[in-house]
Amino acid sequence: MRGFQWTEKQHRRWETERKDGPFLWILRNGVMTWGTSMFVMMTIFRAWFYGKHTVSRDELIGSAGLYAIAGALFGLVLWVWSERSYKRALEREDTLP
Repeated sequence: MRGFQWTEKQHRRWETERKDGPFLWILRNGVMTWGTSMFVMMTIFRAWFYGKHTVSRDELIGSAGLYAIAGALFGLVLWVWSERSYKRALEREDTLP
């Protein structure tokens, strides 16, 4: 199995994105994008599922913390996977189609 094949566009995009380094990338893509989206969706879902019209401050703070940590872990996993895949692609002669 040859693994993931990077297109030229994906290759250029990752080269640009990785310049900020892992911390900012994980913060932006993991915590702010994924974590915030999940926080909003799950807060709305839980309120709807349990028939609550209000959510307590403690629930919001707890959920925000949980999804910030989960988003950081999600972003870290994506960063590591993308870096490994990118470096493998650079090592292959057939990096770009």
